[in-house]
Amino acid sequence: LSRVPQTRRTFPQFSKAGRTYIQTVFETRQGPLTLLGVHTQSALNAGNNRLRNLQLAELAKYGREQTPPFILLGDLNITPWPAAYRD
Repeated sequence: LSRVPQTRRTFPQFSKAGRTYIQTVFETRQGPLTLLGVHTQSALNAGNNRLRNLQLAELAKYGREQTPPFILLGDLNITPWPAAYRD
């Protein structure tokens, strides 16, 4: 729920990552604000770790292609130590 009107809600799915996320555009007084809510794969083993890193790479690329302001939020299942986080 939001006091700010939502103008569009989509559910982008990334082909390699195999996850669907929720993206909502809010119409603020300053203009549109896009939020992308994500929950990446937990890295419990090497296979999941590779998949999570692929998801992070796809999300980073997607984020760079969006018109600001754009906010990516959610559970990324990362700590500050992996190389994928620092990139």
